[in-house]
Amino acid sequence: MPQLTWKADNLPWDLPPDYTMISTSNETEEQVNAYKLDQNYPNPFNPATNISFTLPNAADVNLAVYNMLGQKVATLISGKTMTQGVHSVSFDASSLASGIYIYRLEAGSFVSNKRMTLIK
Repeated sequence: MPQLTWKADNLPWDLPPDYTMISTSNETEEQVNAYKLDQNYPNPFNPATNISFTLPNAADVNLAVYNMLGQKVATLISGKTMTQGVHSVSFDASSLASGIYIYRLEAGSFVSNKRMTLIK
């Protein structure tokens, strides 16, 4: 399915001030041909957030959370073989202190880290 783009700047009229524009798109085959670790949502969060990632093929996956001292504070996925596609994991940080945390995805030879902020 092709991705369509619509630019609001080209509208011949003004939108009312309470109007909200929402943009959506579907994952295409091309977008699933690469590993990708998304930014968690919501961020900042309290106490839970979602972490999504894309796998171009089946892979053994590790997903862990670290504090700023490099200490592992949570293991979300450990050595699980996961299928190709988009995956999402919920992370409940209610037992952790406010601060910045790093989440790390390892899938095959792919490794990626992102930061997230817990505010209580």
